[in-house]
Formats: sequence, C-alpha cells, structure tokens
Amino acid sequence: MTLVLLGLGVDATVGALAGRLAALLRRSRRFARGMNVVSGSVFAALAVRLVTSPE
Repeated sequence: MTLVLLGLGVDATVGALAGRLAALLRRSRRFARGMNVVSGSVFAALAVRLVTSPE
C-alpha cells in the first residue's frame, strides 16, 4: 500500500511538472524552431542512410 501511494505521489508530481513545462515550451518560438531543426536533421540523416544503404 505504501508503494502504491508513493508511486501515485511521484506520478502526480511528474504530471504536474510536465504540464507546466509543456505550457512554457508551447509559447516559445525559439524552442519550436530548435525542434524543427532537430527533427529536420533526423529526417535528413535517415534519408542519407536510406540512399547509401545496400539493397
């Protein structure tokens, strides 16, 4: 029972903090631009790997 209550407390804390962080990041243009650069780089790297991989 103690473990369940401890887990519930941790999960509630993480959920609340994640919600606040998401609200802050949603308003940030700088963060959005950075995420676009990161995701674009990942897709470009995957495309290069696909093109250069042997059949």
